[in-house]
Amino acid sequence: ATTATTTTSSSSSPPSSSPGAFVTALDVRGNRLGDAGAATLAAAAMRMPRLSQLDARDNPDVGADGFIALLALAAQHPSITSLRLPTPTRAQFARRHTRQAIDIFRAMAKQPSLRELNFRFDWLQSEQGGLVALADALSSGSRLTSLDLGETRIEATAAAALARALSSPGCRLQSLGLSKSYLPLPSVVQIGKAVANCTTLKHVILDHNSVGIQGSKALIEAARVGGSLLSVSLVNAGVGAKWKSQLEKQLMENLRRAAR
Repeated sequence: ATTATTTTSSSSSPPSSSPGAFVTALDVRGNRLGDAGAATLAAAAMRMPRLSQLDARDNPDVGADGFIALLALAAQHPSITSLRLPTPTRAQFARRHTRQAIDIFRAMAKQPSLRELNFRFDWLQSEQGGLVALADALSSGSRLTSLDLGETRIEATAAAALARALSSPGCRLQSLGLSKSYLPLPSVVQIGKAVANCTTLKHVILDHNSVGIQGSKALIEAARVGGSLLSVSLVNAGVGAKWKSQLEKQLMENLRRAAR
């Protein structure tokens, strides 16, 4: 099913002949769109000037071409704030798709409205340059506040770029998802230390990564020094009770300060 949310026109607003003129949100989950349907949806979205939210997850028939058509909205749509996309398989992606995705990530830095980007990056596993381009966008003007990189194999080069982005004054992230990212332990520590410099970041998900003692210490210190971190999810992350307790204690202190 498809759900559309609209706003009503005030009496002073000029009439519009476009049926999508007042659509502000579209939920097309579970519609088996396919590539042609995704491309048609993307084209229709560009004719919806007030569209702020698009959720196209759970459309397993959308391949690489359809995915790229929807992802382009992240750089091209003037008012979209939240973009949640389907997940093509890695096998569907050719090099041209990856290059197109990287170009879109770079253009996102100039997109004034986008706040949330959610999709699986497994197709970028062999193209870490795509993650580097996305990290560079975070530090060079992107207004993203929520980014989910779950189920993405993030290697050392991409992790270092992400850490630099988190340390940048231009990074506006408030929520970062890194579940099942297969992060090397040194990269967990590197990202943990960078979190201390990101004064906007409040929520981090590191489930199913090898965080261990060194990663836990880095996160505890980041929560203490930065003061903005409010929650860290560490399900099956190799964190002992002692270190989890210390982190939770510091996060509770941050919550108390935030509530004042």
